[in-house]
Amino acid sequence: MQKSFKPFYSFLFMVKVALESFGCAANKDNVRIIKGLLKNYDFVSSKDAEVVVINGCIVKNTTKSKLLDLIRDLKNKKIIITGCLPVLKKDILKIVDCAFISSDNLFEIKGLVDNFSCKDVLGVKQIKLNVSKDREDDIEIMQISSGCIGSCTFCLVKLAKGDLFSYPEDMILKHVQSLSSISLLHITSQDNAAYGLDFGTYALVPLVRKIVYLRSDLKIKIGMMNPNHVVKILNDLIELYKLDQIEKFLHIPLQSGSNKVLKEMGREYTREEFLEIVKRFREIEGMNIVTDVIVGYPTETEEDFLETFSLIKLFDVVNISKFSSHRGTKAHSLKQLSSEITKERSRRISRIL
Repeated sequence: MQKSFKPFYSFLFMVKVALESFGCAANKDNVRIIKGLLKNYDFVSSKDAEVVVINGCIVKNTTKSKLLDLIRDLKNKKIIITGCLPVLKKDILKIVDCAFISSDNLFEIKGLVDNFSCKDVLGVKQIKLNVSKDREDDIEIMQISSGCIGSCTFCLVKLAKGDLFSYPEDMILKHVQSLSSISLLHITSQDNAAYGLDFGTYALVPLVRKIVYLRSDLKIKIGMMNPNHVVKILNDLIELYKLDQIEKFLHIPLQSGSNKVLKEMGREYTREEFLEIVKRFREIEGMNIVTDVIVGYPTETEEDFLETFSLIKLFDVVNISKFSSHRGTKAHSLKQLSSEITKERSRRISRIL
């Protein structure tokens, strides 16, 4: 059989691509997908690249500032913006003309790299499953949905990702069945517990049980779940987590320990409901619980902060964020606390950690 090969000239004129990425597990999976789609391209440093793909997270203002600085440094390159970063399109276009591609339309990136133009690539949400990825370890990050159904007053993710779009169960199971040389399956999305609600039901637990049945050889790590949905499926989740295949890891964001602030944040659960979730999960041996906390929300008083502070020792890991004001969110119009107050509250939590 005659071997097929690329002509020599195709290597001479291969597009040199750089990939800069910041963010969550879903963003890391998007990087693997992008590299898989561009597997025949020459990946180089940003300095040497013709096209730079920037896959960015903008949840924190510090990260947002770093990304905008990076774009300034690379403004003489052909730049493709993806991840949550396209939501900052107006700010970015003040710096450079570039292309924007939704993280839900990554399958179009090859065409954009080959025929670069400063345009938007947006469309029907694509299902990012059953695609060849560039994976350097034995961990598979698998997205099961995109977007969310929340209405948090401080968060840009809803603006960037849109409404909840749950991937079909049969396609997820087909993807899992196709995996080889994998020891850990990391299930991720903007909110795993909400999976299925866009078609009317809480479907996470049945999905994971089918994955366990299909691939009992895999360890399964379930990523972030919001408390207002966890409390609705708590009994089923507890039983699921007792299975040997489920990693004893729970990422559940508190954000604030004050019921007043939670309501003002649009978080849709109470301090008491959150504590009940933690109590139930702590009954499972070896459980590690990770949470996220925002300090300095505009309406947070010292008393509100102390309610959050009193809960910090309940967790194995606490991710602290100083409140970031984002244009386009409801909280952006609120009068901000002084940076000194926010920094001081952050330091107090850091010390106890």
